[in-house]
Amino acid sequence: AMKRGFILSSFYFASFVELSQGGSLQVVKFSDRGAVCLDGSDAGFYFGAATSNEHKDDWQIHFKGGGWCAGPEDCLARSRGRLGSSNSWGGTTLASNGIASRDCVINPDFCKFNYVEVEYCDGDSFLGDRAEPVLVGPPGKEDRLYFRGARIVESMVDKLVAKYGLQRAKNVLITGCSAGGLAAILNADVIYDLLRQHGATPQRYKVVSCSGFFPLLPNFLGQTVYGDLIKDLFELSNATTRTRCFQDLAGSDIAWHCNVAQYALSYIQAPIFLVNSAKDSWVSRCTFRALQHRGQDIQAACSAKARPGLTEHYNQFRKLILTNPTVNRPGNGAFVHTCDTHCEGAQPFFNKISLNRVTIQQAISRWWNSINEIAAAHTYAPCSDAQKDCEATCSRAPKHAARPPIDIASSTSNNAAAAADDDDDDDKWSESNSNNNNNNHSNHNTNTNPTTTTNKNHNSNNNSIRSSNNNNNNSSTS
Repeated sequence: AMKRGFILSSFYFASFVELSQGGSLQVVKFSDRGAVCLDGSDAGFYFGAATSNEHKDDWQIHFKGGGWCAGPEDCLARSRGRLGSSNSWGGTTLASNGIASRDCVINPDFCKFNYVEVEYCDGDSFLGDRAEPVLVGPPGKEDRLYFRGARIVESMVDKLVAKYGLQRAKNVLITGCSAGGLAAILNADVIYDLLRQHGATPQRYKVVSCSGFFPLLPNFLGQTVYGDLIKDLFELSNATTRTRCFQDLAGSDIAWHCNVAQYALSYIQAPIFLVNSAKDSWVSRCTFRALQHRGQDIQAACSAKARPGLTEHYNQFRKLILTNPTVNRPGNGAFVHTCDTHCEGAQPFFNKISLNRVTIQQAISRWWNSINEIAAAHTYAPCSDAQKDCEATCSRAPKHAARPPIDIASSTSNNAAAAADDDDDDDKWSESNSNNNNNNHSNHNTNTNPTTTTNKNHNSNNNSIRSSNNNNNNSSTS
């Protein structure tokens, strides 16, 4: 029987990503394979066709974000809004911004691709696959919750092949922001394998995750807030068995690590580029400074007790990304800055934040157009001490951009902790450049399935970090 009544802090937040200009996208709904939202309504995506004949076989699939739900009651509350139901989705919308923008000034590399914006309505980064609904409520008056995120991904690919010609794809870019950025990581090889099953042989298949690396680090009281959430949601949603990670760890007590980026990355074969702030505003506020942990209200203690540990938290976060073996593998890369932002890769200023005069947009463009180069050539990192203001470009992004409200008591009471952000004096932060390499998967030519390689050692190895400029006086701008 499923556990009921457990409410962890709600990791719900609204979409703060600005919409881009350009032609409107058309909604496409489906329920094939039982692919439905939390409330049982049809899942779906918004589609915009390529805007030039040159790019008719080029595709970008973008996963929208929106946090996670925590426990049956919280997921039930989520199911009554657009993050858990398609009932309120409009017939058309505009694309997200930044790397998902249809504006070629903002996003020159991908603005003319066929574009798919996958609506997020399953509560678990498109990973759940529970056959039977979870019943929530008193006997005889139960509500039903459906965890079918993995089926949404499969059905989406089916639909894009059957109706839109995805099987003819030459270039495919998978992207996502926040919980969608995590979905892009965890579904990277899953989507590639689905394409191959449909006969697709893309010449280039790559993945960009924006703000999708959520570290498994304790909060300021030493509690494993984020880890507890993911572990419980992994069990509640019966998270997918389709990933290589889960196939390796199935049955173990750490199988839930397959839903955590720092571990799951070890199994990812597709070329991948991470865009993340080591001072990510969502992570620092909703995990490190989380206001509630399994019902314990710690709001009053938050600010005073959290502040001394912030610098160490930032540095640990930075190190987890930059020493990850997959990030350091040829063909991969990362842009790790220290601006106080979240989902900056899906914001219009993603072509303004820079490290060593290279913007996020330029870094992604260089990586996209490269062929299996060493990771050091495509890794941009901040100075060694995240407290130092190494560059001035963070001032070009709104302070706390795309920051979610710190209501982590429950999405059923969206008033609890708006004051949690009280005396944040974390002003602009910035950057510098670095990194290294290791092994495998070029995929500018992916005419065979990626080789399955697993890694049971979840401890990050200490790859050397080359810093091109650790001078605190570096004030270069884009």
